[in-house]
Amino acid sequence: MTTRVFTTAPKHALETYVPRWLESRKNWPKDTDFRFYTEGYMVDCPGKDVSEIPHLPEFKARFGGFKPKDYRTDVVRFSNIAFAGYDALYDHDGVGARLDADCVTYKPLPAGLVEKQVEDAYVACYQRINMYTETGFYVVNCAHPKHRDFWDALRDWYLSGEFVHSSQWHDCIAFDHAIKKTGVKVKNLSGKHSDKMHPQAMSELGKYMDHQKGPRKAMEKSPENHFR
Repeated sequence: MTTRVFTTAPKHALETYVPRWLESRKNWPKDTDFRFYTEGYMVDCPGKDVSEIPHLPEFKARFGGFKPKDYRTDVVRFSNIAFAGYDALYDHDGVGARLDADCVTYKPLPAGLVEKQVEDAYVACYQRINMYTETGFYVVNCAHPKHRDFWDALRDWYLSGEFVHSSQWHDCIAFDHAIKKTGVKVKNLSGKHSDKMHPQAMSELGKYMDHQKGPRKAMEKSPENHFR
């Protein structure tokens, strides 16, 4: 079955980290199906503009007047990620993955490594102790019987307005909400590094990809990643 990988990025990222993401696709198996969700621009990758995702424009029109206290309550910004995941993976029947646009796959991924992560679970992700899941990269088994239940729960957290009852309104909180509501089995990719802020950099997959989140974008490397 084909593995589908999706991402999203704001337009300003075209000048910085998006080219690195696009270039590093060469290190994924050749049959990987990439989907890039843009916002008012185009890239050399299959995908669509977020304005074309069903229900997302209406959601933004409804809640666009909310003034975020900081980036963690910027619900319009983070809704792009959640709705793009729904659009890319809801009707897919293979393995699906989110690869954030500031992730660089710097070394060829062994065939089957990503897919192996969900052999015995619905989702493989970077869970952290006393903190929300780090969702820059995760894998889901789209053939799982609870697959659509999971994505319905995630998207409905936004559409229903339920997000206003949380202290933070980004996609990581929505992701954990869907895990809890559906009771799906999770493989924690963080392993012994679950107490760290950036477990991805120290995990097995850190040998092949580097999530250059936050200030790491400018550094073009995660200092925590000692595999590079």
